[in-house]
Amino acid sequence: YQEILERDPDNTAVHNNVGNILKNMGRMDDAVSHYRHALELDPDHAPAYYNLSRAQVGASGDDDVKRMETMLEDQGLSDERRVNLHFALGKIFDDLGVHDKAFDHFRKGNGLDRRGEPFIAAQHSAAVDRLMAVFSGEFFANRKGLGSESELPVFILGMPRSGTTLVEQSLASHPKVHGAGELDFIGRIIASMPNALGGFAGYPECATLIEAMTACKLGEDYLSRLRGFGRNAVRITDKMPGNFLNLGFIALMLPNAKIIHCRRQPLDVCLSCYFQHFTNVMPFSRDLADLGHYYRDYHRLMAHWRQVLPVPMLEVPYEEMVADHEGTTRRIVEFAGLEWDDACIEFHTTERPVKTASSWQVRQPIYTTSVERWRKFEAFIGPLKEALGDVLPEDRPPASRA
Repeated sequence: YQEILERDPDNTAVHNNVGNILKNMGRMDDAVSHYRHALELDPDHAPAYYNLSRAQVGASGDDDVKRMETMLEDQGLSDERRVNLHFALGKIFDDLGVHDKAFDHFRKGNGLDRRGEPFIAAQHSAAVDRLMAVFSGEFFANRKGLGSESELPVFILGMPRSGTTLVEQSLASHPKVHGAGELDFIGRIIASMPNALGGFAGYPECATLIEAMTACKLGEDYLSRLRGFGRNAVRITDKMPGNFLNLGFIALMLPNAKIIHCRRQPLDVCLSCYFQHFTNVMPFSRDLADLGHYYRDYHRLMAHWRQVLPVPMLEVPYEEMVADHEGTTRRIVEFAGLEWDDACIEFHTTERPVKTASSWQVRQPIYTTSVERWRKFEAFIGPLKEALGDVLPEDRPPASRA
């Protein structure tokens, strides 16, 4: 990008993209400068407004707001640009404490986002039913000793926006840990399994065909990809939140892996998803009722895993992580089988790329303002509450099995 800017210093898109890279690296002031330069070159560059809103808190001025509101009045504006502007304005008004306007913009932005296939709650529930039917207690009892013996991987998972990035950043600040971020390796291996096992059954049913040699090979396949990130690391983290769906496979192929489950109050975590315009499309996050249904399936699947998985799993509530960061992080480090290092409590100074929606948050010292945040929007979340049903008001699984 620097080479391109030397040849073409007024390339708006490149300035916006450089800003994104700098934001991921934690260089927020430099990122803001590039977003601002992009907007000087093109005051109607909607992505730069969106990215700018995610790189700072409450720093957008009235001129930015008026410009975006004027752009939204243009009937010829594309839906993609409208989505960026609505999410940017939603974030700005949220920072300003104007919660009715903020929620209205988030609602409009989600309503216009047409990326990916629609979320169909019944189909997703059926898929979860299949996972629970295949990966039963009996399934694991009959397959003891399968898989790789490696203790290298640490899987950090849970709902999106549940604190996975904060947990990874804290653990990755340890000198013996490499934070690899959100990896799709497990998903890729699972996608290849039906053909590799003869094509007689799809996933997860094909997992019943796995024998000892195949289980070890599949585990080593994942490890070979993982080792490319930190060859000298004792532990390497994979913080793909959606791996909670894949825990049956992970436990079979990598029985000595460490699993950290990040939890957060249901309304808080669902609203935080609703307020994000995810780069990786998550269709369930665009509708309050869909979010509630998705959370319920996640909730019951995690309850199933707690009962049947033959591997230890550490539960990390987001609320405890921010209320007692050092104490909770000490538990995490101990669970990972490592000695304590004070660098883990200075996580916000750790220099490593963070390519998630939480890239700004993990560059800040611990704050608690996101706890019980849903109360500010309580007047607007009836469909979410209804869909969550008896999951509310509390979500307190048994104590950690570590």
